[in-house]
Amino acid sequence: MTMELFEFDEQNDASVIADERRCVPRFYARAVATIYRDNDAMRKGIPCTLHDISIAGIGLNVEEEELDLRLMEPVKVRLQNDVQRFDKEVRGIVRHISVLYDGMYRVGIELGCRLTPLEVSLLKVRPMTGEDDGKSTWV
Repeated sequence: MTMELFEFDEQNDASVIADERRCVPRFYARAVATIYRDNDAMRKGIPCTLHDISIAGIGLNVEEEELDLRLMEPVKVRLQNDVQRFDKEVRGIVRHISVLYDGMYRVGIELGCRLTPLEVSLLKVRPMTGEDDGKSTWV
């Protein structure tokens, strides 16, 4: 048995590794969301916005002063999009919290129960073609 050696190219291999860690594709999404912590007796929600979505997880943008979450904490998330008439509560676990820019954080939540493709389709951002210039406009 022969063993092949590969050179590590940091720029190219980093993107491949990031793509391989996802089991299902993610889509940019738009909705208002509220995170409810399971151990919060007052059930005061943390307001946030939906950034991306897949059938297995969601990415949320949260302001720093509202962020009161820990990794591996079970949460309930309410997703609302009034335009699409979408309102759903899902349960999940906080998997990552990362800094976006000054005062904003990205929170990744793995869902306990998968979303249906229809639910993902209702929340994801679609390109809309303009009749005037022919360029795509994101709605």
